[in-house]
Order: sequence, then C-alpha cells, then structure tokens
Amino acid sequence: MTGKNIIQTLDDGLIVRTARSEDAEEIANFNGKVHVDPGEEFVQHIYHWTMDLFNGKHPTCGPSDFTVVEDTKTGKVVSSMCYISQEWAYEGIRFPAGRPELVGTLEDYRRKGLIRRQFEIIHQWGEERGHKLQFITGIPWYYRQFGYEMAVNLGGRRTGTLSSIPELKEDEEEKYKFRRAVDKDVPFLKQVYDASLNRHVLSCVRDESLWKYEVSGRDKRASMGQDFQIIEALGGEPVGYFSSVPILFNGSLFVSSLELRPGVSWFDVARPLLRQLKVTGEGYAKKEGSEEKPLEMTRFVFDLGEDHPLYHIVPRRMPLVDDPYAFYIRVPDLPGFLQMITPVLEERLDKSYMCGHSGELKLNFYKSGIALKFERGKITVEGWDQPHFEDASANFPGLTFIQLMFGYRSIKDLEDAFPDIYYPKEDARYLLNAIFPRKPSKVMALA
Repeated sequence: MTGKNIIQTLDDGLIVRTARSEDAEEIANFNGKVHVDPGEEFVQHIYHWTMDLFNGKHPTCGPSDFTVVEDTKTGKVVSSMCYISQEWAYEGIRFPAGRPELVGTLEDYRRKGLIRRQFEIIHQWGEERGHKLQFITGIPWYYRQFGYEMAVNLGGRRTGTLSSIPELKEDEEEKYKFRRAVDKDVPFLKQVYDASLNRHVLSCVRDESLWKYEVSGRDKRASMGQDFQIIEALGGEPVGYFSSVPILFNGSLFVSSLELRPGVSWFDVARPLLRQLKVTGEGYAKKEGSEEKPLEMTRFVFDLGEDHPLYHIVPRRMPLVDDPYAFYIRVPDLPGFLQMITPVLEERLDKSYMCGHSGELKLNFYKSGIALKFERGKITVEGWDQPHFEDASANFPGLTFIQLMFGYRSIKDLEDAFPDIYYPKEDARYLLNAIFPRKPSKVMALA
C-alpha cells in the first residue's frame, strides 16, 4: 500500500484507494467470486473481463479507474468498483459519459456504506471529466439509491430453434459468405455502425481505436468479448457484419450486433445469415465440448434490442420474444443536459403541429424544477428553484421525466404508470409529445 493511492480512511481499519497494476490478479479473483449466480463458485468470464480492464489495452480504463476498499488488518480487498469513460450521442449531439461497473462487496462487509462511498468518488470523477451522464446495468432497484433511474432499453431478444433455419436447396447458390473480421475491416465496421445510429435516440460513439479493440484487443474469454464476422457478397464486397458471444449458453448462440450497409436488402441476407449462425454455433459446440461431455447448439438468440430491421423480415423464424430490461441512468445536471440537446428538441418541434411555438413549459419534479422557454420555435432552458404544483405546466414524480427525455416511455406510457403525472396547462401535453417522442435505443456501450 502506498499513501498516494489512499482516497479516504474509514472506520475499522478500512481505507478507500485507487487500484494499482499489481492489484490485477487479486481484484480479478475478487470479482470472479463476488459476481456469482446461485450455485456458482467462480465466474471465469468476469475474471477475464477484469484482467482486460487492467492490462493497458482498454482505450479508456485502467487500474487508476478502479476504487478499492482494503481492510488494512488483513490486506484484503473487501469491496471494489470501476469507472469506464466513453462518448455517447443524443440524436447526433456528442457528450462524454461514464459507466460504473463491477460493483461488489464481500458478504461480511456489506451494509456498511462502502458502495455509497465509492459511488460518491466515482461521481466526483465524472464531474471532473465533464461527464453528462452515468449509466450502469444491474439488479432491480439497487442503483436507485444513488440517483439512478431505469430510462434506456437494455437488451430485447428474439429466439428461434434450429428447425427454424431454412436449408439451402440443392440447386441454389448461397448469395453471401462470411469470414472473421480482422483489423483491416475496422474502417468498414465503423462506417456501417455509424450509418445505423439514426434508429436510436442514444448511441455510443465508437472511433476506429474502439473498433480495433473490439476486433482484436479483447480477451475473447471475457464477458464482453465478441466474435465479429464480415458479411460479403460473392464478389468479395463487404455488405455488413454481425457479432456473437463466443460460447454457447445452455445450447443457445447469442447474436449481439447485426448491421448492413445502407442499400443492402435485409431480406436477401436473412436466410444465409441464419445458416451461418448454425455453422458458427456448431463450431463453438465442438470447441467447448468433449467426447465425455458433448455440447450441441439448439437455439439462436438475436439480442438486438426492442426493435431491429431483422425482426420484421423473418418474424416467424424467431417466435420467442423477450422484452428489454433497462439501463440505469443518472443525469447530474438536468437543465444543462436539456440545454445541450435543444437543437434536437427544436428540430422535433419544427416538424410537429406546434412549429414556431412561443410560450413556457414549466416542469415540476416536486423537489426541483425546470423551465423551458419557447420563442418562435427556439428553446432556452433554466432551472426553477421553487417549483409549485399549481404553477407548473406538467408535474413528474421523482426521476420519471428522464424516461421521457430518452425516449424510453411515451407520455401515455408514463401517465398509465404514474397517476401523479399531471398537466395543469393545456399546451403541456402537446409540447411534450412533440419534443420527446417515444423512440427506443439499443446502446452498444463501451465496457
């Protein structure tokens, strides 16, 4: 232990510090043991993910982005988390963001406020780095304690069985072929990915260095590791890509991303793609299995979000539908975030029935508030220090407004779920519908 790493000294001989490179093995083993499901003793892919974040290859995260609670009486790590910086975009407006991850505490040290202490540190890092939001995946309710709200889609699946995959006819030639992506494909991957982002409100901006990390930098044994395959026309021209988790889960092959170059027919690619999934899954089964314990691919799962072009092309081949879970989102400066995205809000307003509107939209969150002022279609945002129910244009309990802001829920969805959403002003509902339409996101976040 070195003094310069210590952030806080706590009671009972505990300290909070940043990690060092020599902590890699201990923290990786700690995470492998803490992040287990019932019946598990150790999670290898979590171990490898942690090592990936320590080894210097990750574009934005390293040892100093980990917080560690150490028991100085034993020298053991008893709690830890990390913070992964990245860039996101709201309908094309870019901003820095941060991902807390690998949040865990040994059972004997829980309920001592150790996670809260570390969140306070990580949120301070976010402020220093100019991050406009934080996001995290996790168990129900838990992260609400630290100012987070479930407000962006996470996952959403369509599943089919091998019997759903059409066989290639004897006199038919496959129109597309597939190969493993390599570093020279990075510019193409970025181009196709960027072209797909207009389908989403929120997206993760991925430059070529991030794509290179995805293709060849990650340990494929890590929980975030993916196999990327390039889809090519018969002449060798790349037309798209897909990625899959490089192991089978209970016989299922998981496809995590799938995009085609604009102008390429999803209908033409769909059936060759399904046949390639069978080839890929059988390859994983052969690699993982043995004579004593053979493995078999039985299903394919498109984990592509709530909506995706493929879902509309071959829906009958994927009959099982799983609705999305959600990212937890924290927006530390809501007026500032709204001001940042006003160009998007103004464009939406201009395309609505309320184009050119002048007036005021006062949003009451019961403990705080925001005023949006409209002047012939131009929008400015101000804080509202002393909001009052009767003076508000619209009232939103808690953090429910950010569900609307990120397109996660429509006004009607929120009204159905929260009866205390109320509109004393006649124009409020129309304005909110115009500038915050329902539009889901599928964020390929950096992890």
